[in-house]
Amino acid sequence: MRDHPEIEARVRATLAYYDTTSLATRLQAPTLVSLGQADPACPPDSVRVLFERIPACKALLEVPGLGHARSMLWRRLAVNWMQVWLCA
Repeated sequence: MRDHPEIEARVRATLAYYDTTSLATRLQAPTLVSLGQADPACPPDSVRVLFERIPACKALLEVPGLGHARSMLWRRLAVNWMQVWLCA
């Protein structure tokens, strides 16, 4: 939203009714969840709730100071996660 502040109201309205936590219990595949501890779009507490509801093998990557973006740390760990689970 930082890059397109003019659509913030529409994005927030959409996010208000899109509840991923209600679907999390259906996940069966190994799942990597990441969160930026400074993310205004996906608040860390809501991501943690989603993570706790996933019954599959899972990992949570919390990146201090990161907003709604990906970091090089995230990229490296995501590649490692995929190599372990997709190439097993």
